[in-house]
Amino acid sequence: MEYKAKEELLFKFLKEEYYPDLELLSYEVYSGHDAISDDDEFFFELKCRNTHYDNLMIEKIKYDHMISIASALNYGALYICETPKGIWQFNLLKTPPKWEERDDLPATTSFINTHRVTKTVGYLNINQGKILYPVLDDPWDQDFDYESLVFDDDDSMLTD
Repeated sequence: MEYKAKEELLFKFLKEEYYPDLELLSYEVYSGHDAISDDDEFFFELKCRNTHYDNLMIEKIKYDHMISIASALNYGALYICETPKGIWQFNLLKTPPKWEERDDLPATTSFINTHRVTKTVGYLNINQGKILYPVLDDPWDQDFDYESLVFDDDDSMLTD
């Protein structure tokens, strides 16, 4: 499954199970955050990883943006990451990452662009986060109606 489709499934899961007013921002424009909940007063960065890591990575540029905009509006900043073993949520205002410089990271998440760049990244240990979906062999809820989550290319789900 391609990255965008996985992130859309994660978004739909969060909207149905935790944040009913969650709004996904457009993938066409870089914003520094992926979604917002005005009712719960949170900005969200969503990530889907194909491999499970106990220490989940966030880029400092995204972290700084989230902290800045959340502070300005008196909102919270949540980083939610899905791996093959579960879904974890971190409150970035309460769980600061451990930062390091990495010079071997891809410029973008697009596999077409293989250019490597130096980035400052932080790591959040899963034990510091809240598990939203338990660690199972199959991380997706068998009772959740994933069959209804069919996406077309017109991004209509971005305006629901």
